[in-house]
Amino acid sequence: MTKLRLFVDSGFFIGFKYERDSLHDKACNIWDELIDKNLISGFEDLYISDYIIVEVFHKLQKGIKFHETLKYYDELKHCKIYHIKPRDVDDAIHTKMRPFCNHKDGNPAIGLVDATNLQIMEILKIDYILSFDGGYDRIPLCKRIGNENDIKEKILSWNFG
Repeated sequence: MTKLRLFVDSGFFIGFKYERDSLHDKACNIWDELIDKNLISGFEDLYISDYIIVEVFHKLQKGIKFHETLKYYDELKHCKIYHIKPRDVDDAIHTKMRPFCNHKDGNPAIGLVDATNLQIMEILKIDYILSFDGGYDRIPLCKRIGNENDIKEKILSWNFG
């Protein structure tokens, strides 16, 4: 089976590593399912951005010891890392945020880092994002994996059903 092209949001990595995070068990179950279904082999099959690394590092250094955060940072460097450019930020604002602003309050459905995630996915032709952030669900054509059932219901059935 072909490995899955999967972009990973910071919340997943934080939940995966930080045992006291409320999403730790969910993240571990998703990871196990992805490995068991041979959709990924490990970190080297995952796509992230340098923004994701910064978000994960920042959050983890508050929750776990600094040297543990450094170890996890070394693991994250095995992912396929996309380096955000100013043009990517501009495009994310104009194509992923502005068109999806709420008509009542004028605010977009997602934040800037999330918008850059979607921009990278478009550039690299990545179909799925692993995230616990439901804001992605408000963006048309975004395929979010947020629990282990999504792997069977969305990934396996969409691709192989």
